[in-house]
Amino acid sequence: MAVNFRGKIDGCGDDDVGNYEDLIAFTPRDYASPSLIRRSVSGPQYFRATGAPLPTNREHLAASYGAVTNWATFAEPLELDGVQQLHLPLLDWNASTPPSVFGAMVVFRPRAGRLAAFVGGGSTFVERVKASGMVGEAVL
Repeated sequence: MAVNFRGKIDGCGDDDVGNYEDLIAFTPRDYASPSLIRRSVSGPQYFRATGAPLPTNREHLAASYGAVTNWATFAEPLELDGVQQLHLPLLDWNASTPPSVFGAMVVFRPRAGRLAAFVGGGSTFVERVKASGMVGEAVL
């Protein structure tokens, strides 16, 4: 999980330019309940709440991977000439989330008061997200 350090560590605020983040790796035991995730990001210090060891190099070869990041927490409405604009995350999905390796989700605010997510990955992952009940109307 990507963790944004803005406003969470000394000297890193909303007015600083750049990306101030890092990743926390979780195993199935670490995300077995929402409370474990909440506890792990309630820091600083940010940590995996279970303290279980990460997979060995051999275990990594058979593991599945996913990534999620929440861009909605620092989003501000985007207006040009008084008209609210659609605000979408820009990233190279093919380079950052190769479907053969892992699935990913970017939570964001396309407009004030709306929450959305970009989802990328293999077809099985995308179909599971669609079937989960989380998917509503298209943003575009």
